Amino acid sequence: MRCVLFDFEDSFTYNIVSELQAVGGKVHVVSPDQAKAYLQKLKSDAKDLDLNNTTALVYGPGPGHPDQYAFLYPHIEALFGLPQFVHFGICLGHQIFWRIMGYPVERSRMPLHGQQVPFSIPRWRKVFLPQEMGRQVMVQRYNSLAVKVSGGNYPRSMVVNEEEECIASLFKWGVSYQFHPESVGTTHVKIFFKGMKRYFLHYERKKSDRITL
Repeated sequence: MRCVLFDFEDSFTYNIVSELQAVGGKVHVVSPDQAKAYLQKLKSDAKDLDLNNTTALVYGPGPGHPDQYAFLYPHIEALFGLPQFVHFGICLGHQIFWRIMGYPVERSRMPLHGQQVPFSIPRWRKVFLPQEMGRQVMVQRYNSLAVKVSGGNYPRSMVVNEEEECIASLFKWGVSYQFHPESVGTTHVKIFFKGMKRYFLHYERKKSDRITL
């Protein structure tokens, strides 16, 4: 699994690298000051990339509001839907995806920093095994901000909590989590990273049959 990890200067970055490597990922880390140029190069080089070789673009956690990285939005959005790339977002990365897609990111009703919360593994057959779906695990959250939804007007592939905040999502080109799947406070880390690889491999097989959610 070929991976590019965009590092937003978070202390968990290399935990994520370790977990990606543990499931067979070959990881290249891109620093914040290199991100714009790197995304532009990915777009310009896309036409020359082998369509049979997918790259996983992983957008990591970090401090601040996602709009601090708004200068990256058009460059990330330009890669959505290109068959050479599949996208994974963690915490800040998750928020960046949904800001690009027009959802507000505001202060969470329940800010959490280094706290475990229960999470039921979604029934995403492209990501999780049948015996994992519906399983209750604990995940570690570090966030003051959250992607806000309201009135039930959101994609059915979003996992939304009682505060009407999106805490996980499966979308057309990837997967994202508001929590930290790599943290020691997440009780079943491997489920999430093996799930990322499973989705990556599914995406590679299905390039000619675009995923519809």
